Amino acid sequence: MKQKFSDNLLRIMVFVLLLVVLLLMFVFAHKNNDKRKIDALWSKTIEKYVATTLWDDINCYDAGHVLLVPMFYAFQTNDTNKIEQFHKLFDNFTDYLVENSYEYEYWNLNHLQFNFLASNYINLCTKANYNNRVRKELLNYLYDEAFYYSLLKRKTYKTEQNPQYSALVALDRDSKEGKISADNYQYHCSILFNLAEYSKNGFYELDEEREKTVEYAKSIINYIYTNSITFIDKNKWILDKGAFDEHQDFQYINYEKIEENMEPQKPNDTTWDVSHFARIPVFLQIYKRANKDDNNKYEYFEKLIKGLESHFINDIIVKPNSNERFYKTLNYMDGRNGLYRYNYTTQYGNAYLPYQLSGTMLLGWWSVLGNDSIQLYKDIYSTFPLDEKAINTYTGPNTTRERNELVKWPDFFENGFAELICLVSSKIDTNFIF
Repeated sequence: MKQKFSDNLLRIMVFVLLLVVLLLMFVFAHKNNDKRKIDALWSKTIEKYVATTLWDDINCYDAGHVLLVPMFYAFQTNDTNKIEQFHKLFDNFTDYLVENSYEYEYWNLNHLQFNFLASNYINLCTKANYNNRVRKELLNYLYDEAFYYSLLKRKTYKTEQNPQYSALVALDRDSKEGKISADNYQYHCSILFNLAEYSKNGFYELDEEREKTVEYAKSIINYIYTNSITFIDKNKWILDKGAFDEHQDFQYINYEKIEENMEPQKPNDTTWDVSHFARIPVFLQIYKRANKDDNNKYEYFEKLIKGLESHFINDIIVKPNSNERFYKTLNYMDGRNGLYRYNYTTQYGNAYLPYQLSGTMLLGWWSVLGNDSIQLYKDIYSTFPLDEKAINTYTGPNTTRERNELVKWPDFFENGFAELICLVSSKIDTNFIF
């Protein structure tokens, strides 16, 4: 009897061991397949893209969007070939800065995008032990411009004479008056916090005045994300409720299609559109890190991150069905799905219809929210290649501005760029990145 029991136990153990081996082989093969796919897509998209002049007026807006998550992935996996491509990109940018003697340009939203990318790059270099590749000229530019950022060009601006033109003062004023917590100002604060983090790691010293600037920015952000938040249940929340009620882009939110002789209808209790809000997940991770010395605030931002993930996954995402095999988002963060930007300056007589703000989801920034978001990008990746209806929905009423061939829409959704971003978004490790 004992012998029979021992023989059966041995068979079970051997069977379990075989299952484990097969599972490990499957996982290894799957990882290798993903790696080969990433390398193939990368070589025909990002490798070509980063070799161009991405900091100019034409490219800086898009580059700041499409490169962020792939850059996260390159550094977290310590892929030396991919990292080297980013080193060369910022080497070329630094050469440009040196050749032009740091000529100041008004930091509109477009330029903020690229400088935000650069501010993340320098911190990733410290995490992956590449700090020797970060050039002093790039650091001087980022720190000088970020801590001077104003609403006017430098040649006409004196801080001590016109404090109302300081970007931080403007954000502080707007937040106290219940106005929109504009994304360009939040970009600025995120850059300041990235630079402060780099300095804390001992690589660039902040003087007392700049330390105070960082604390001022932190106080504003903490005020906004305490006083401009409306919780819609225990954890889910929306930002700036009602602040967009007068905004021109929102005046047709009550319509779900373009009709003849439409008249604007002032909406109530509006909040952000999904497209612009897609930047907030990354900002929140940076705000959380900026508050790491204060346990209460750190945990509060962690709560916001988890609550936003739950809200986005469960209330904003629309899953595929038998008629549409692609993922979509509603147009607004409060769950409304009406028209957006009807009669916008570049699309008179047109508008973003329901679901047509979904394309920004494929930039991957939502992936930093957590495990459910990472799983979402695995699922989105599985829908490639996209069908015509998906591409048309993601593109919407296309922009008329000039764009690089690799990232212009709808090409972006068909040439492997969006596919690559979704694949690497499914592998993001926020513990490394932030």
